Amino acid sequence: MKDLVNMVNQVFANLSEFRNQKKIISNCTRVIAQLIDWNNLVLFGDCVNIILQLLSSEDFQSDALLVLNAIVNKGKYKEYKVLIYI
Repeated sequence: MKDLVNMVNQVFANLSEFRNQKKIISNCTRVIAQLIDWNNLVLFGDCVNIILQLLSSEDFQSDALLVLNAIVNKGKYKEYKVLIYI
């Protein structure tokens, strides 16, 4: 699981290289949104800054909101949810 999250983080880390490949970025964000439900929220802390950046792009707003919604609806980690957004 950690390898999959690391792979998505690598795509996010090199976001400028993938700007022309919207489907890859969109799919990565959707994967993160689905994985949050099943895994420890701590794994996804590095993704949040990128997700917040994607909110400013009209092409990725809905996918970014899926991730934020998954974080908010995660049943545990109430304290960590607050820290993740700070």
